[in-house]
Amino acid sequence: MVTTKDIEFWREFINLYRELPAVWKIKSDDYKNRDLKSQCYVKLTDKLKEHQPTADINSTKRKINTLRSNFRRELKKQINSRKSGAGADDMYEPTVWYFNDLEFLRDQECQDIGRSSIEEDMTNFVSFFY
Repeated sequence: MVTTKDIEFWREFINLYRELPAVWKIKSDDYKNRDLKSQCYVKLTDKLKEHQPTADINSTKRKINTLRSNFRRELKKQINSRKSGAGADDMYEPTVWYFNDLEFLRDQECQDIGRSSIEEDMTNFVSFFY
């Protein structure tokens, strides 16, 4: 069970992550800077050590990957729920408590999860004739 203290820590961790775009903002020039990226992971690892004293850079990367994977999965469910035409009461609500904290990653994930450019082209093609 997640305690209030745990939630507070993870929110601080996520906020620190948000402040370090070199490790998450793909189109940033800083993202391509390996030295800066390493420094950012050291900062994140130092923060993680407050909660997990044996943490290293690899465990920090794994934790970030887990957070992002869960966010991506919930985001996909939310987007698919909207596409299905579900009513407002039936819209999927993300179940992970930190989903809103990771909203800054939304545009870093697939631009339109679950929809290929072929589907988009077909939609445009069909709408042209109707």
